[in-house]
Amino acid sequence: MDKFKIETSIQFPFLKMNELVTYSEVKKPSGVAYILLVLISESKNKSDRLANVLENFGIPKSLHYIFADNIQTLMDQGILEEFNFYKSEFDNYLIGSFQFTSKGKKIFAEESIPTGVNKDLKISVYYNIAMNELSLKMDTDLDPKPLMDCAITPEFMNRFKCEKNIENFLNFQKGKGIGVKKEEIITNVEQLDQENWIAKYDCDMNIKGDDIEIKFDELVLQKFFDTNYTQDMVNMTISYKNKFKFKSSFKDNLKLSKYGFDRIAGIMIPKEIDDVLKQKNQLLLTKGNYKASNGFMVTSADSIDKYDETIEFIQVDMHNFVYAYIPGNFVFNNNIFDTVTIPLAVKIKLTEEELKKILKPYVYSLATYSEDNFKELVKVNNITDDLKLAREIIEGYLNNDVESNIVLLNEMKQFAISNGGISNIYRELLEKNYNSYMDNITEDNLETALKITSSIPKFLNIQSKDVLSKIFKTIKVKNDLEVYETLVNKGFDKSLVVLYVNPVTEALKTRNVEEKGLIDLINYDDALSEMKKVTNINDYKNYLYDEEKINHNEFKTNYNKAFNLQKNIQAFKNSNEELFKNYDGFMKLFSVINDDINLVEAAQKNPNNLKLDLIEKKISSGEYQFVFVNLSAKLETILKNKYKLDGKLSDMLNDARSNGIIDKKIISDLHDFRDNRNANVHPEDRTPNYDANDLRRWAKEIFDLEVDKKWVNK
Repeated sequence: MDKFKIETSIQFPFLKMNELVTYSEVKKPSGVAYILLVLISESKNKSDRLANVLENFGIPKSLHYIFADNIQTLMDQGILEEFNFYKSEFDNYLIGSFQFTSKGKKIFAEESIPTGVNKDLKISVYYNIAMNELSLKMDTDLDPKPLMDCAITPEFMNRFKCEKNIENFLNFQKGKGIGVKKEEIITNVEQLDQENWIAKYDCDMNIKGDDIEIKFDELVLQKFFDTNYTQDMVNMTISYKNKFKFKSSFKDNLKLSKYGFDRIAGIMIPKEIDDVLKQKNQLLLTKGNYKASNGFMVTSADSIDKYDETIEFIQVDMHNFVYAYIPGNFVFNNNIFDTVTIPLAVKIKLTEEELKKILKPYVYSLATYSEDNFKELVKVNNITDDLKLAREIIEGYLNNDVESNIVLLNEMKQFAISNGGISNIYRELLEKNYNSYMDNITEDNLETALKITSSIPKFLNIQSKDVLSKIFKTIKVKNDLEVYETLVNKGFDKSLVVLYVNPVTEALKTRNVEEKGLIDLINYDDALSEMKKVTNINDYKNYLYDEEKINHNEFKTNYNKAFNLQKNIQAFKNSNEELFKNYDGFMKLFSVINDDINLVEAAQKNPNNLKLDLIEKKISSGEYQFVFVNLSAKLETILKNKYKLDGKLSDMLNDARSNGIIDKKIISDLHDFRDNRNANVHPEDRTPNYDANDLRRWAKEIFDLEVDKKWVNK
């Protein structure tokens, strides 16, 4: 059984006595007076005549009157006992005739005599009743104050009086503690009034079980306390102390044994409760009477009362320890006072299971769903880890409408995932409702279903292909295009979607689409159609082609458009093999035509830079297309610039023949050059019929046209 010690203090009674002190001023006695006092005090033969003794000291009789006057003064001052003294009979008096008063003895001892002037002084003297001690002032550490509002009553004070001689005490204080000099004589001490005062002495309250002892360091104090104090006084003394006053609710008539001594982790005075509430903790469960300024706090009087109505709050600290706090007036057994009541806050240990039990009523209060209720549930579960109860509450939030359940679960997500255990429950319920919902979707509600479930597959690690597989196992597709666009717009990869639903046929038919991939497909198809029109080629396998009849700019614009769109439409290829086989056939053909156009245009930019030796080099290396394209460009340039002809190459050659500008044989050979040029570039539509020597001949003919007139008819 643990022992506990509470350090406190108990008030004790004091008397403050206000005294009027009368004292006489003093001076050093004169030589005559001093001689007389010495003779009276020190003379061994009291029967000797005083006058004879003075004569023996050499004092003539003529001066004895001075000694007679001083004797009278000493009597008047109360230093010598008075009697019927006659100065005229001085010679007859014996030394023994004169006696010191008690005052006179003091004066002689202090070697001073009164001046005849008396003064009054008010002095306060304190009487420590318990210690039976007098003092001129009280120790400030004892917190002295006049008697008021405490357990010590005037009736109690009346039982005591000062047992010390105040005058003796004051005489001892002369010259050091009071305004009376050491050599001055206190002639009278009169009490003006008396005040009741109190001061406090430290003590220990030692608690063991339901027993308590109150111990003081000073045995005198202990004896006084044990003898004179009562049970009511002790209880009242404690209750008057601010540090023992509760700021809020508490219970009466409690005993430590009620809680089991092995469970008590600590005892504190009411003042220390504030320190507990300021501590950093994981949870403060309170009835509402005691609150924390920070941290997670739950207010639920019902939860605590169902377990123990004496508990005011429960704390889960940062080390996961659970403590309940009971503020109350605790009754202890005492061998002096029978029982003593002490206001305390008792700290008792609780188990995690007890905490779960206590919190259960509060958790059940969260059974109606709201964002705040669910947040509270998660926070509480962070502490208790009561997943069984958490599951019960969360399942209670749901109903038979799986769509509304999914909407609700989506709202709960950000808070659910903050707790590992609840996150697992959440995932399980989400997956269950998701599967049930997806098993019953239709084409009509597909967009809505995808909207409310958009984040679920990724969260549950469900692959897109599995989601699509589930969808197409359930729905019956009536509009491929609409279903496709819905799925892609909701984030599904188009290359996956087209494996389940093919929108291409409908898209190309209606030309009314929203999805970018389909828009690109339609634009690609349009570009191909335009190139077909420009080239007059409708079958990439069987066609006739005349490069000269093509609008280069129009062709190249559409070719570049189609070329740039090819990559964007590859997602549709596997599901539309025949369509893309046709597309690829045309693009292969149009690519050759595009290259040819580019070569021609490049050749036409600088035809004069073409040299015969370069042509020979290209012929030798087999680069016949280069040869044909560049010779054709040079021929056109010559015909246009030198011979002022216009139109297509075939037309300009015919005009040259008709006008007799160029020899007919040369014209015929150059027509053969042109045909073979087309056959070389597009062997699909005709068969070339030439060799390297033909190329050399045609080259020479063309270059001769530029520099020589021999081929020109006169």
